[in-house]
Amino acid sequence: MRGTIAVVILMLVGAGIALGLRSQFQPRVGKVSPVPAGDVELAWIHTTTNAQTWERFVAGVHEAARQLPDMEVDDSAAFLDQTVSVPEVSIGFRDQPNRIRIRWYKISSEVSTREWVAKLAERDPPPLAFIGGGSSDRAIELAKALHDQEEWKGSKPLLCLTTATADWADADLPREGGNENAVKLIDIYPKRSFRFCFTNSAMARAVLDFVWQTPSLRPHGPGGPPAALAHLGALSPWNGIAVAPLLSYETPPQAHILSWMDDPYSADLALRFRELFRPGAGLGLECTAVEVSEIRYSVGTFTSVNPRETGSTELILAEGTPARGRKFLLVLPAATQPARRMIRAFAADSPMIGRSMVAVTGDGISFNTVYRDGEVAWPTRELSIPLVFFAHQNPVAWAEDDPTPITNRTSTDEFLLFADIVRTLGRHIRQPGPITDADELLQRMRKDPFFDTDGERRAGQGEHVVVVRPLIGEDDRVAKDTHFEVYTRSGGKRWELIKLLTK
Repeated sequence: MRGTIAVVILMLVGAGIALGLRSQFQPRVGKVSPVPAGDVELAWIHTTTNAQTWERFVAGVHEAARQLPDMEVDDSAAFLDQTVSVPEVSIGFRDQPNRIRIRWYKISSEVSTREWVAKLAERDPPPLAFIGGGSSDRAIELAKALHDQEEWKGSKPLLCLTTATADWADADLPREGGNENAVKLIDIYPKRSFRFCFTNSAMARAVLDFVWQTPSLRPHGPGGPPAALAHLGALSPWNGIAVAPLLSYETPPQAHILSWMDDPYSADLALRFRELFRPGAGLGLECTAVEVSEIRYSVGTFTSVNPRETGSTELILAEGTPARGRKFLLVLPAATQPARRMIRAFAADSPMIGRSMVAVTGDGISFNTVYRDGEVAWPTRELSIPLVFFAHQNPVAWAEDDPTPITNRTSTDEFLLFADIVRTLGRHIRQPGPITDADELLQRMRKDPFFDTDGERRAGQGEHVVVVRPLIGEDDRVAKDTHFEVYTRSGGKRWELIKLLTK
């Protein structure tokens, strides 16, 4: 009898503990913050694990305030202790009592993007705009959620994309003619989306345009460029741009494009590069062959290529392309780790291959990786191949009074992009008069020359490219120093050097 009672007591205690744990660990429902009368909200959608990105965004808000003297920032609620809290940074303008509240609604396993959109749609008023899309897949998810949300307590908000670069996306949305699943990313949430970064096609065009204008980087066939002009380009690559149109080649060069098929960013960017080599693309990028190697997966170690990557490397080397007297392009549309593995594999096979190979990519590699963290993340003595990559803003716009040693400074391109977003939205919301309606904000944004008619950031100015140039000595040994060159163009086609660093 006593044994039975003890068992019953244990069962009751166990049930009580289980109920307590269930109550303690049950999914937390995201709470939507109210908007004070007269104020407006911008909803910043990002994962709960990206506190550093939020910090850079808040830094971008302060940068926007420095650019707009009448803007005032309150970040007293920007960094809260509780994980489930909704951080907020607000901005105001002198002589205007109402504020713009930018709030971070955190995506987690408990609250999805779609759930946040639904909750904010139920609130009166809804946000004027959603800010998100740190990657193309997250941008697609957010755009779909906004597209599918039909009921709003007010005008449908705008979508401001941050660093999602894909041109196209497979979306379950109707499309007239062609592939029904082929939809431009900007059109998933149509006529209300604006992209503040450049697209994959714009990045590929800018990088190749720069390489073709730079004699010391431009690929060529066995004939090579005229010796005097080639020497001029090698001595002064940024001044050599002026003579690039005079160069002639006996044989058009080659380009090898790699593509990692498990990475949508890589597959899309590889296609954008390939399109630019086709006749009629308008850049005059003639190549005898554009070899495309599709690698099934991008999983691998920090340093060693995976078996599929090994096969692609061996095929390129077997063709004898990296030989003296010719220079070819290696197009690496990838994030840092796969790109680093491939360059390391080529350099390990032939340490001097940097004389005949130039690697190009998009924005998958950051300036922090190659410069600030380069000793570990991008050791150029082991990665002895020139690399050209893209940046959406100036990565070296450091303050003159910055006490941080220059080799330890963090790149500035991301927070400058965030500053663009805040400055643009803040200006249109408050000038020429305050607005609280998303439809009116839409009309003002459509008139902004920063965007084209589709809502894409206009190309042709503001692009930046970075060249990592390991210096190879006369004795065919990689020198200790590496040049880091940052270029931009502010109009027209001429690229200008804005920073030369040696490390």
